[in-house]
Amino acid sequence: MKASLINKLDLLQDRFEELTALLGDAEVISNQPQFRAYSKEYAEIEPVYQAFSAFRKVQSDLEGAQALSLLTVGLEHIHRCQLTQAQHKVLGA
Repeated sequence: MKASLINKLDLLQDRFEELTALLGDAEVISNQPQFRAYSKEYAEIEPVYQAFSAFRKVQSDLEGAQALSLLTVGLEHIHRCQLTQAQHKVLGA
């Protein structure tokens, strides 16, 4: 995904979180026209926010899996080296 799109979605995510706080504010709740405007904007942004949050979760999970895969490959290499050294000691002794 392009960095410019990620930046725009990050801003949208920030706005969603701001709206969440505003909609819980007593002053906003008492101002019905403002409350309705924020509620409408919240409803419009929420599906994008949810999808982007899911994307971020999958992206994070993928990065974790890739790191684990690299670690596993590294451990397998170390194990093979240790096994080879042990075999040389046993066969060479």
